[in-house]
Amino acid sequence: MYSLYKNAKLLVLSLCLLSLAVCFSDANAQCDLNGIYFSEVLPDPNDTGGFNYDTDGDGSANTEDEFLELTNSTGAPVDVSGWTLYYEGGTADVGVELITFPGAVGSNTTCIPANGSFVLINNWQNEPEPAGWYEYNDGSTSGVLGNGGEVIVMCDNAATNTCIKMVYNGQTGAIEPAGSTVTCTEDFGSDNAGQSIMNDNAGTFTVGTPDPVATASACVASACTQTIDSPAAVMQNICDGDAADTGAAELSIAYSGDGSVFTIAWYTDPGFTTPYVAGTALSAVPGCTSTATTLYAQATCSDDGSTVSAGTLTANVYPTAIPFTVVNNGCDVEISDDCGFAVSYSISVTTDVAGGYTDGDTGTSYACPTAQPTEAGVVTYTITDPDANRPAACNGIQVMVPFNCGAVCNPSISASPASINVTQ
Repeated sequence: MYSLYKNAKLLVLSLCLLSLAVCFSDANAQCDLNGIYFSEVLPDPNDTGGFNYDTDGDGSANTEDEFLELTNSTGAPVDVSGWTLYYEGGTADVGVELITFPGAVGSNTTCIPANGSFVLINNWQNEPEPAGWYEYNDGSTSGVLGNGGEVIVMCDNAATNTCIKMVYNGQTGAIEPAGSTVTCTEDFGSDNAGQSIMNDNAGTFTVGTPDPVATASACVASACTQTIDSPAAVMQNICDGDAADTGAAELSIAYSGDGSVFTIAWYTDPGFTTPYVAGTALSAVPGCTSTATTLYAQATCSDDGSTVSAGTLTANVYPTAIPFTVVNNGCDVEISDDCGFAVSYSISVTTDVAGGYTDGDTGTSYACPTAQPTEAGVVTYTITDPDANRPAACNGIQVMVPFNCGAVCNPSISASPASINVTQ
């Protein structure tokens, strides 16, 4: 068994020598964080001896071209949203943020696809950088990764903040954030100027011509972990011209599970095609009874975008206009509603003559005052609807009844509204 292992190592060494590269092994293989590992580093792109690598292809190999490659060793996308990488920044045992990936931790915003890679470049000269490339020193011409050695730490910033570490050129240091846990350290050995160190994630490192590979971020939505246990089943009684209180209806929806958030949208149809905008007034048909308007709630899950019915809100909209009859009985004007509600009303009279006459009368009729030209009666109803659900705000009703009263009490109705309009 030992001879087989020794022969395999000799074969690897022979292949490395044939490719004019330098290879060495690390006993701590497969050092990764959720399957993401450090796969390649180029700390010094420029070498006066002839090895140069122009990473961004701008025609010049310089410190802007240094890079660090991360690779996903798994067959599924890995969410790296909010992950942070640190480097020494020239001072031993002091961690400086290199880059933090976009999105909140666990948000599925930034993901390295299955078996894909991200490349972190110092400064991509000809922006924008391609998909899968991320700048950590945008706009700067100075180097970040130390040519003489560096410590780099990658942390997931989760509740336990787990990290992995890589070092090269003999550098050491504990630069991880306080309270975090480093599960493993990858020693990349030493580099040659203008060449990178590549890690196969199986214990073998190769120094040679850089080969950065970047793949566009690809996230797969996770399944919704929230469930609606009790959909809304709300009934509200409102007046004509008022809006349904959708916020109160949403409070009646009961959920279970965690990790997801439902966004509620309301519609005027059960097929969820016509949105109801919060605050939009609802109308009743003028008459003696309420008009039922039903709104339908649809919930959308934040994780996977799935939708589900979240219940209904039925608004009984009571009319603020009811039919009535005005009768001219000579000197008296009688007004009565046609719904048969129990009502009481008052009449106030004003005149358009300067310093004129004002009178108030309460009852079922109005007696014309004498010697008062061109007066108008204002009738105010307070109705008692047999429907106990009718909101009190719908009960105050006013109607203007224009008529003329001459020297002889002989009212003449000049206009007769078709309905009584509520003033709330």
